[in-house]
Amino acid sequence: MVSEAIVGCFEHHDRSRFVTHAISLGLNDRSVMRKRIERAFDRFIDGQAKSDVEIAEMLRQLEIDVVIDLNGKSGECRPGILARRPVPVQAHFLGYPGTTGVQFMDYIIADRVVIPETNLVHYSENVIYLPHTYMPTDRTRPIAPNTPTRAEAGLPETGFVFACHNHEYKLTPDVFDVWMRLLRTIEGSVLWLKFLIPRR
Repeated sequence: MVSEAIVGCFEHHDRSRFVTHAISLGLNDRSVMRKRIERAFDRFIDGQAKSDVEIAEMLRQLEIDVVIDLNGKSGECRPGILARRPVPVQAHFLGYPGTTGVQFMDYIIADRVVIPETNLVHYSENVIYLPHTYMPTDRTRPIAPNTPTRAEAGLPETGFVFACHNHEYKLTPDVFDVWMRLLRTIEGSVLWLKFLIPRR
């Protein structure tokens, strides 16, 4: 999840130099992670029930200088907010590493693996390259004390493992077709997917 990857980044903003605001567009699940994210900002706004126009106007009133959209074209995306150009600098990061294809998004934050320089021509945004990796991690997350064996993870002892641990909604028929062609091409390979069990 994006929140698990970026929460440590939020917590390490230099709040002596920047005033940070967050606008949440998703449901409040009242989780420990949600509370942690709320604490990481000078101001946290639950915007899930607000319209695109209301949020755009709020950004103007708050005189926000830079907005970073963590959805792009995925998840709870609300492009109608930034289409109104409520802030001077608009960028997207992390949740969707592809181009939005729109003229109102000024930048995308990436690295040279996620967006090789040969692919810049395909992006409507200016690409800002981070020096090492675009993927933040939360250094307070505990590392599992034991690494499971392939057998314990339900994987064969040999063969290449293709892994996709995205949410299920990202596995479209076209994407799944690519995976199946790869499996047919590479002998002994398997596909390892993550499926969430819904809460009851």
